[in-house]
Amino acid sequence: MIEKTIYDFLSERASVPVYMTEPAEGIADEYILIHKSGGRVSNRIRSALLLVKCISTKSLYRAAEICEEVIAIMDDTVTLNEVASCTPNSPGYNNSDTASMQYRYDATFDITHY
Repeated sequence: MIEKTIYDFLSERASVPVYMTEPAEGIADEYILIHKSGGRVSNRIRSALLLVKCISTKSLYRAAEICEEVIAIMDDTVTLNEVASCTPNSPGYNNSDTASMQYRYDATFDITHY
């Protein structure tokens, strides 16, 4: 499962916690949330569209910094045996929720994996 592989990889390298489901309120002021939003299989080679949400309650700038960190880390996923390629699809865009005062930058990645 590519989500678990990427989760482990990000967790080891990111400066903020990484989750696969939304954490309980108050657990973390800054975190990364990942989930697979699509994928396919062709000739036994799998591809996935992975959405990475970079969240901060501190500032929009801080959410953007976390996103830049994620993009750099994701660049190195090709060192994993399971990953053939990782290409940013939408590398960092503001998707903040002003009602909840949750600043968020999102990035999506096309990942080809085995």
